[in-house]
Amino acid sequence: DNSRRREMADPSLAAFERRAAEAERRLAALELKLASPGGGGGGGSGGASGGDLRAYQKKVVAMLYDLRADLGRARATTNATERRCRSLEKDLEEARDVIQRKDYRILHLCRAYREAVKEKWDNMPELEPEPSNDGVDPATLPGYKPSAAAAALMSAEAAAAKEEEEEEER
Repeated sequence: DNSRRREMADPSLAAFERRAAEAERRLAALELKLASPGGGGGGGSGGASGGDLRAYQKKVVAMLYDLRADLGRARATTNATERRCRSLEKDLEEARDVIQRKDYRILHLCRAYREAVKEKWDNMPELEPEPSNDGVDPATLPGYKPSAAAAALMSAEAAAAKEEEEEEER
C-alpha cells in the first residue's frame, strides 16, 4: 500500500523500482545459470563463453548499482519535497488563521467606529447659520443642511437681491 502511494506520487520513482527489480531478477537468473553444472561455465550448450557471461554479469551489476543510487537519490528528493510540502501546508494554515482573526477584528472595529460616529452625529444639536459678513453663502459649504426657517430666510434674501439687481439694471 505504501509503495503504491509512492508510485502515484512520483512515477519516475516507480520506474526506477521496476528497473531495479528487473535487473535483480536477471542477475539471479545469471547466477543460477553459472552455478548449475554445465550451465554456463564450459561453453558447450550456451554458446557464450564464461568470460562473456562474466562481462555481462559485471555490466548488469554496475547497472543495478546505478539504478539503486538513482533510486536512493529519488527517494531522498521525494522525502525532502514531502517534508517541505507539509511545512508549507502548516504555514498556509497558520496564515489563514491569522487572516481570519484580523478580518474578525477589522469587522468589529468598523462596527464600533460606525456606532461611535452615528452616536456623535445623532446627539449633536442642529445649528442655525449665523449671519456672515464675509460674503460666503452657507448653502455652498459641504455638509450644510439648513433648517426650514433658514431655508425660507435664504430664499427671501435671494429674491430681494435679485429684485435689487433688476432695479439697478433699469
